[in-house]
Amino acid sequence: MFRLVSVVVCSLVVGCLLGCGGSTKDEGITVTGTVTLNEQPLPVGQVVFEIPNSSEQRIGGINEGKFEVRGVPVGKVRAAVRTSMMQAQYAAQQKFAAKTGGKADKPDFLPVPAKYEDVAKAGLEFDIQPGKPIKIELKK
Repeated sequence: MFRLVSVVVCSLVVGCLLGCGGSTKDEGITVTGTVTLNEQPLPVGQVVFEIPNSSEQRIGGINEGKFEVRGVPVGKVRAAVRTSMMQAQYAAQQKFAAKTGGKADKPDFLPVPAKYEDVAKAGLEFDIQPGKPIKIELKK
């Protein structure tokens, strides 16, 4: 019985050492870069990278034209830029302000054209490499 327990424990330890450590290839890398719309930094939004041959996506926030996305695989990926959630939030603020007689805050987003919201339609493709920042330049 003791021998069986020892074998199970050793198998678990070896399995964790081999399988739990992870590698850059499997986990991807952190990608940084900038996003502009008509040469102006995009104040807020999201950058979305689609994992090739998968339905998975990696998403990171945009703050004052800069972004960081973790877990992106090295190599070619398709991307999208989304601000629709900011538009929805601003619309909700306006609706609430109208009901309460208040005033909605000035929007701090620039809406991007709808095609950029969808990875399949955006036409944004990048070759992800370690240490290589990405420039996403959008046009209206």
